[in-house]
Parts: sequence; structure tokens; C-alpha cells
Amino acid sequence: FLWRLKRVEHSLCATWQTMKPNVAAALQREGVAGAAGAALSGELRRCHTLRGEMHHFIANLQYYVMFEVLEGSWELFSREMEEASDLDSLIHAHERYLDTILQKGLLGPKSQLLTNTLGTLFEVILRFRGFADRLYDVARDAAMRRQLAQLRVEQRAEESKWGSLPGEDAAGGDGLLSEEFVDEMRLQLDAISADYAKMLDGFLNLLPLQTHVDLKFLLFRLDFSEYYQRR
Repeated sequence: FLWRLKRVEHSLCATWQTMKPNVAAALQREGVAGAAGAALSGELRRCHTLRGEMHHFIANLQYYVMFEVLEGSWELFSREMEEASDLDSLIHAHERYLDTILQKGLLGPKSQLLTNTLGTLFEVILRFRGFADRLYDVARDAAMRRQLAQLRVEQRAEESKWGSLPGEDAAGGDGLLSEEFVDEMRLQLDAISADYAKMLDGFLNLLPLQTHVDLKFLLFRLDFSEYYQRR
């Protein structure tokens, strides 16, 4: 479970590194592909928003697991180890420690539905990572083509030549970028966003049904502004 959680967090961080150059601004600044470029800029901003929402969820879940579950349980177990007077007391303390981690860490038998929902959420986030990589690869390629074309025109102008030649695309072409591509990406992003919202709502609705009180604090951390409750 911890490895899967860390993998999802790493994938979101890698997606942020992909988004960091702010290709959306470059597309608008360079005027790439006209309507297709403007539409793609909008989808890139939607991508940013969805990634931020996913990162908020994963960061708070990871904080809960590391500090509320593992750190808190270990501190209690350490005190009980020091107070243990015999081997039986130490064994009972260790059993309570493991049971607490399982219950608070969503790994107990009563939390199987919650765990399955969380696993599906992880899969949606990993799906989003692949989608974002493809979207930004095409956007970067289009912006780069535009910049190279402009550089070529400037170099020719300095040599007192025509900036563009007959039959040559003065904009450098936009590669795979087209209105059809943007429409396809919009539909995929709509599907990913809908799947994520559905699974997240299911996860949040299951948290109040759990018996361990600490899981209610997790719900508060995830929805402290009551954004999901009002949505």
C-alpha cells in the first residue's frame, strides 16, 4: 500500500515537472495553430487544475498515513515497550500496534470497500499521468515548431532574403496539433475527470462509516473547506 501511494505521488510530481515550463502561455504568445492552439491552451489549464486537485488528495492521504498512522502508533508502542514487565505484555503491545496500523491505515477487514475504492483512485491518477504526458508532448512540439519557424524567418530577413518561400508553412506547421486532436484530448480529459470525481466522492462518503475515529480527521483534512460536500 505504501509503495503504491508513493508511486502515485511520484507520478504527480513528474507530471508537474512536465507542466512546469508553462507551455500554455507559450502557445498563446506564439499564436500556435490559431483556434486549435487556443483550445489546447484551455485543455492544458484544465490539466493543471485536475493535477492540483489530485495532488491535494494524495498529499493529505500521505500525511495521514505517515504521521497519524505510523508515527502516532509507533510512539504509543514505544511507550508500551518501556512499560512492559514481561514478554506477554510486550507481545500484546506489539499485537495492538499492528492492529492499530491495519485499522487506521485502511487495511483492516472492515475497510476493504474503502481500500478497493482507493486503489481505483490510484489507477485513475496513473491514467491521468499518461494522458498529460501525451498532451504536453504535442503542445511542446507545436510551440517548438513555431519558434524554429520564426527563427528561420528572422535569419533570412537578416540576409535580405524572403522570410518564407513559396509552398512553405511560415508558421512551421504544428505537427500532430489539430482541432481533431484537441477534441479527442478534451473527451479523454472529461472521462478522466469524471472517473476521478466519482471515485473520490465514493471514497469521501465511505469515510464517515468507518469505526476508527482518526479516519474522521482524514475526512476533515481532505475536505476542510467543504468544497466536495457542496459540489
